[in-house]
Amino acid sequence: MLITSPASRGASVGVRRAGSADVRCTAGSVPAKAENAVPGLTRSQAAESQLRARSARGAGPSERPASGAAKQRTAIALLAIVAISVHLLLRYAFTIHGVVSQSPLLIALLIGGFPLVYDLAVSLLRRQFGSDLLAGISIVTSLVLGEYLAGTLVVLMLSGGQALEAYAVRSASSVLRALAGRMPSIAHRKEEAGVDDIPLNDVAVGDVLIVFPHEICPIDGVVVDGHGVIAGHV
Repeated sequence: MLITSPASRGASVGVRRAGSADVRCTAGSVPAKAENAVPGLTRSQAAESQLRARSARGAGPSERPASGAAKQRTAIALLAIVAISVHLLLRYAFTIHGVVSQSPLLIALLIGGFPLVYDLAVSLLRRQFGSDLLAGISIVTSLVLGEYLAGTLVVLMLSGGQALEAYAVRSASSVLRALAGRMPSIAHRKEEAGVDDIPLNDVAVGDVLIVFPHEICPIDGVVVDGHGVIAGHV
């Protein structure tokens, strides 16, 4: 198919190509030039370098503390489950009462409850109130009254809920990262000598790019030659 377009912003393409032939498009609206280009590299090498950097880049600094907190909450929840299981086993299977059967619960409350209460206290000082504050009050109250089983159950509910929430956030974030990872970082520019792979920031208005089958068009433009099916919106 052959489609012409002005040099201004054309149809928003950035979509998957499906077809057996190449699709060429002219650059309409292109991104600004890169300010941190690496000198001494050819365009193909720069494009490959950007692609490797994008694929190798992991979680940012802001995501690492969140991941560590999620692991801590998961460990606390597992500790609470083990403590409750041991307590019930000692009390009903071996009919052991008193300090011995209560000790696993007390350990879980001290080790697992302290980080939770500390984080809630910090949030309280920052005037960040939430329903978790009631759980923190319940943990402290259970320690004061000696209701270790109830306090451990609250620790399990609080830490388990936060762990499940963090897991859901990570799952949603991984989907978004996978979607962002599909965004092309290079473009196939048609030149007299052949096809040159260039960084996306080097695309200029008027360049003719080749979009191969099943690729995502890297810029906004119009199709000028080729055969294929375009899924997109204007």
